[in-house]
Amino acid sequence: MALAPVIVFCFNRPKHISQTLDALKKCTLAEQTDLYIYSDGARNETEKVAVAEVRKVISAITGFESITITEREDNFGLAKSIISGVSEVIDKHKKVIVLEDDLICSESFLINKNTMLSYFEPHQEVFSTSAFCPPIKVPKDFKASLFLYPRISSYGWGTWIDRWQSVDWTMDTFNTFIQSKEKRQQFNRGGIDLSPMLLHQKVGKVNSWAVRFCYASSVQNKMCVYPLESMLAHIGYDGSGTHASANNNFGDSASNKVIQIDAYPEENKLISDQMRSFWRNSPIRRLINWYKRIVYISILKL
Repeated sequence: MALAPVIVFCFNRPKHISQTLDALKKCTLAEQTDLYIYSDGARNETEKVAVAEVRKVISAITGFESITITEREDNFGLAKSIISGVSEVIDKHKKVIVLEDDLICSESFLINKNTMLSYFEPHQEVFSTSAFCPPIKVPKDFKASLFLYPRISSYGWGTWIDRWQSVDWTMDTFNTFIQSKEKRQQFNRGGIDLSPMLLHQKVGKVNSWAVRFCYASSVQNKMCVYPLESMLAHIGYDGSGTHASANNNFGDSASNKVIQIDAYPEENKLISDQMRSFWRNSPIRRLINWYKRIVYISILKL
């Protein structure tokens, strides 16, 4: 089995990237793994100090088959950085494992991610793989170690070149989508927060690679495979991140269990209900999003 490379994206958090790389270095298979690090540039003079500290950390990393570091002179932002970085690496290696600078993986992370990428590559209905699972309640009679769910994960994810290259980052079908209740319901199988996020992406309120990746998966009626036990601890919801506020409901532990895939997993209704509940917006937020959809459609003249 050819091992997938790992791509790590970082910006201006030296303490976070240090923890992320220390954990990754401890993984089984790390010494046989190609590591790519993309360091985004500062947005202003104030950030240059933190970015420089990050680059000191990443320049000292050892313990991998190869290490390729790209230091951006300009600030790409997360979406452009990930789209361009993943495209560069996946074109060479045909598959990738991706981390950001606020994820702490377990020692079995690389074994499990490579096992998942190898097993699911020929299964075209799987768009991506996740190392993360929200802290949900699992049915007592559910014995599998993996499950399918119609929403991609941006935490410790992996995919293949054919899936990645199928994404339309310009979202040419958006106008038809936003006016179709059926299409919005299809997308919202992964969570009712998805359609509002895609609309915000379209009107420029956010710049998210993940919601567009998720939309591409939904349009193709594909799934993401999740572990029953998360392989990651998330340390970014401490208020330090550009796109994350202080929040601790993503779990703070990483399972070191080695996954054995004995049979092809399925989507479980009870687990899917738990996942949708995890991503559900509050009633007030849902009302606000409904109003915004009407306003934005009017502004865009759809």
